[in-house]
Amino acid sequence: RQNELTEYLEENGWAFYRGYGAARDGSWEPEPSLLVLGITYETAVDAARRFQQNAVVFVERSKAPILVNTRKDS
Repeated sequence: RQNELTEYLEENGWAFYRGYGAARDGSWEPEPSLLVLGITYETAVDAARRFQQNAVVFVERSKAPILVNTRKDS
């Protein structure tokens, strides 16, 4: 689903950077992540749900980051 999300972002002209999340102690496998520039909160959450991502961290300038659980079963 991550690859499909990446394709969706590319097709819609979103600028993004690839990264990964990992435990500092190495206790779990690093997982891919994307930093998408200029995306709205609503679009980010919708895309995450559409491509079955578990969460989104949304950040606006001069505001605290928001962690959004995007799983429908929560």
